[in-house]
Amino acid sequence: MIAHISDKAQQLVRSEQTNCLSMIDQVVSCVREVLTTVGEADLRVMSRPLASAMRGNSSEEFVEATIQSVRMAP
Repeated sequence: MIAHISDKAQQLVRSEQTNCLSMIDQVVSCVREVLTTVGEADLRVMSRPLASAMRGNSSEEFVEATIQSVRMAP
């Protein structure tokens, strides 16, 4: 799954669509094919913290947002 998401992200960057899509749309387009049972609206809600962190200048912000967006499980 991670390899597929990574491939989609690389394709997106190479296609120069990154200038046309919002950060949320970029994230959603990378995971849409892998998370087929999750609705578009839910993907957008889950993508919001990551997209917001990607706008920042710090990679630490992105990592922290990613960690906080993952639910704790046993």
